[in-house]
Amino acid sequence: MDLPFSDIKLLTQDTKIFYKNKQLISFFKETKLKYIQFLDLILNNPKYNGLEKNNMESHNPLLWEAAHPIFFLEKLCVRYLYPKDTYPLFPDTFYNDLYDSFIIPNEYRFTLKLASYKVILDYYDNLQTKIIKFLESTPQDQMSPTYYYMIMFVLLHIHMHLESFLFTNQFVYKVNPFKDDSITCHRTPFENQIPISIEFIKIPGGTFWQGYFNKFNKFEFDNEGPCFKNKVTSFSVSKTLITHYMFKQFVDAGCYKEEKYWSFNGNLWRKHKLFNYCPMYWHKLQNKWHINYFDELIPLEQVYNHPIIHISWYEAEAFCKWAGGRMMTEPEWEYLATNASETYYPWGDSEKELQLCNLNYSQQWVSNVTENNSITNNKWGVEQLIGNCWEWCKETIYPYDGFNIDPLYREMSYPFFGYKKICRGGAWCVPDYLISSYYRNSQEPDSRKQYIGFRVVI
Repeated sequence: MDLPFSDIKLLTQDTKIFYKNKQLISFFKETKLKYIQFLDLILNNPKYNGLEKNNMESHNPLLWEAAHPIFFLEKLCVRYLYPKDTYPLFPDTFYNDLYDSFIIPNEYRFTLKLASYKVILDYYDNLQTKIIKFLESTPQDQMSPTYYYMIMFVLLHIHMHLESFLFTNQFVYKVNPFKDDSITCHRTPFENQIPISIEFIKIPGGTFWQGYFNKFNKFEFDNEGPCFKNKVTSFSVSKTLITHYMFKQFVDAGCYKEEKYWSFNGNLWRKHKLFNYCPMYWHKLQNKWHINYFDELIPLEQVYNHPIIHISWYEAEAFCKWAGGRMMTEPEWEYLATNASETYYPWGDSEKELQLCNLNYSQQWVSNVTENNSITNNKWGVEQLIGNCWEWCKETIYPYDGFNIDPLYREMSYPFFGYKKICRGGAWCVPDYLISSYYRNSQEPDSRKQYIGFRVVI
């Protein structure tokens, strides 16, 4: 049940205001440009209607998902900023929580009469104009912590779906949203790469504080806290993310067909859900592996040193067993990412190094691990803990002791406890103001659409 505003205000009154109103306005404008860039080439194309379905793995209709985060701009923010208005603002097309993912089942979303893309954009314009007007008219020293919380939440929620737009595009449409983008075309050209092998770094054990604490007063999601003291024993971890070349050795050794490398649930998935004995977007042409990058097929040799992505948790688990190791635990990952709680980020406490990570859509895909900027390494030399791709962890996501459910978006975390697997670190298609060393993402263990890779621990 949604809480009354008085309760939301009480529970968010201690929110620290990290970004100024002018920064928030800039974030909203940039976000909308990305939203349009990722959707226009598909939803303005008469070839598609946004309801196309791929039966291999579940996904949202792109038209429904385009409307979902915009509806939440109204539901979780604008209705509180402008309580005297009548809602929904577009009652003919945005009614009865039509775009609420916890009310409308996934399969039913393909059968609904949805708003057109043009109407969705008009709705977006209307809502964003209201939010920007509020930010422009509110003196900075009078900014309410509660309203700041709401504004940040809906902004970050849009970005979660921008990432989903991209992997749904890859999964269903294969339309390159960056092909004509002359402003942000920074992806390194694909070319043959001399492959690297797995290198391990020995990490001394110790105690540390796991979970978010207000050292930097940034935005905190409910599943990130409260912090608690934890302990890890010494371990060795792969210096880099596992690459396509490294994973190719697993594939070429026939390990997809070897039951001994797969857990019980992994074997069930492998036998009943796996259509080809290879990663999701790998294809063999003339007996050579290629990988699908939106509308291109790239020879695997040209991405040998890029991190393997679109890998299920089960595949990562099997590879780690084949390699003589195991998956990294969540405490181990956070221990690495915070240098045993000594710093906020792997490299230290400043934010400027975030611009050196593969975040903010700037490189348009995962980047070569050999191009790592050592400035962003942690103190032991582990690379790319933030950005490039998400990293699977061993555990199922559960709340920390003392968990408090989000007062604004009640379904932020709790519906996923007990079955989704943790992934950490962010990806190339995540804004730097969303990600931190404490942010906890999670996906179903059979998920392959997302930009998730992994490391090996021995």
